Amino acid sequence: ESLDGILRQIGELGTEFIHHYELDHYGGGYNFRLKRGGATLSMHSYGCAIDLSPARNPFKKKWDPSTMMPEKVVEIFEKEGWEFGGRWSTPDAMHFQAAT
Repeated sequence: ESLDGILRQIGELGTEFIHHYELDHYGGGYNFRLKRGGATLSMHSYGCAIDLSPARNPFKKKWDPSTMMPEKVVEIFEKEGWEFGGRWSTPDAMHFQAAT
């Protein structure tokens, strides 16, 4: 329900906005695997993480909201209690997760 509501809110931002930021490009959801370089399961393994716009938001690239994941989208996810990977010390700006 949470993700459905989030995606509906993103949809309300309009098709032009969605296409410009490539938010219609899906980078992954459920995927039973370990964290990159780690020994513990990724949040994707639990089905509580999603990656959006992977080409614009590459792993380890410092988040720049002017060209990467827009602040409006981050706010929508965070308002629902999701964590944004773009704020991490090793940034992952395509990644949002509903658990820690």
